[in-house]
Amino acid sequence: YVINIVSKEGYEGIEGNVSVSARVLPSTPYDDYLSNAAPSGSLTYTRGKWDVATRYGYTYNAESRAHDMWRRELDGSEVQSIATGKATFMSSNRSHNYFIDTDYDINKRNSVSLKYTWMQTDGDTDTDYLMQRTKTGYTPKTYHEQAWQTNRNTDHALTAFYRLDLDNHWRIYSDFNLSHFNGENTYLYGERGDTIVRSNGNNKQTFAQFKTDVTYNGKIGTIDFGASSALRHMNFTTNQVCSTTDNDNYSVYASYTKALSDKYSLSAGTSAEYINTKTTDDAMHQFLLSFNCRANLDFTDDIYGNISYQGRTTRPNQRMMDPNRLWQDSVLYFCGNPLLKSGIAHNLTADFSLYTLHSLQSIAAIAAPTIGASSTCGVMQ
Repeated sequence: YVINIVSKEGYEGIEGNVSVSARVLPSTPYDDYLSNAAPSGSLTYTRGKWDVATRYGYTYNAESRAHDMWRRELDGSEVQSIATGKATFMSSNRSHNYFIDTDYDINKRNSVSLKYTWMQTDGDTDTDYLMQRTKTGYTPKTYHEQAWQTNRNTDHALTAFYRLDLDNHWRIYSDFNLSHFNGENTYLYGERGDTIVRSNGNNKQTFAQFKTDVTYNGKIGTIDFGASSALRHMNFTTNQVCSTTDNDNYSVYASYTKALSDKYSLSAGTSAEYINTKTTDDAMHQFLLSFNCRANLDFTDDIYGNISYQGRTTRPNQRMMDPNRLWQDSVLYFCGNPLLKSGIAHNLTADFSLYTLHSLQSIAAIAAPTIGASSTCGVMQ
């Protein structure tokens, strides 16, 4: 259900929007239960050269599903036991999202904007297991497992943006981002009615980025180049064990696009990145160089397509870099590696479409695995 308060063009004053959506997917032999509700509302005030916009949204999700589970428990290279059973998963998540944004047009060629965003997510997960553990030389044992997990993530972000049109061909963009993330989670695991694992975790991340981009658009084509610097400080605490990681990223990039005719165009670009990572006990330096290109081909009004190659930088997330052990049950724990490297993912895509009375489309993609961006885990008795 949506209500829009829309003004006429050139109106100065208040505009608004209210939206409510909800859905329920009942459980069937083929589908899991899922319910969702998402009310939201926004207001915009415009006066002369400036405007202020604000929006708040709330989302609720509930889900339940059942699945079979098989697990092999190891000690070194020797197989100790095999556990099989049924698992029932139930979760609920609630999220709040709010922002306030203001824009000011200094003149026809200059504008600035400032935006603050707040997000908070709360989640609860309950997983029930009915397991049977078999081990060579021992009588099989049937037992009950249960795991509870709660998460609360809060994110504050501030963004400042500036645009300058030097003339009809040159344009400069600059933006600054500052954000702080705080994640808290509690994990409980019980077996045969006893709580045997408890993990309390807290992840904090402060991120600052400054970026400048210059664009030229003229007869020779479109040229885009710029530079950015990103500084990230991460703090991990699990069961009173604390570690820190500082990750600094500096990059430069450039691209060129040229329309060869009304039907054909080509673009190519490159970027270079220097990454400096410092942990509580170690340090690492890394240099990455990537390329990309694209050709758009309009053979006729009914046949067109494109071929592209993209070398995209992929980075490990905060959880993958957390070195503290997070126990999942009595035998399994996960831990990350703060010195995980970023990598280049290579994507080659061909897309051609034929439009007549019917539509026919084919897509082919090749993606090379990411280099170095994988987490570590351990299994212990």
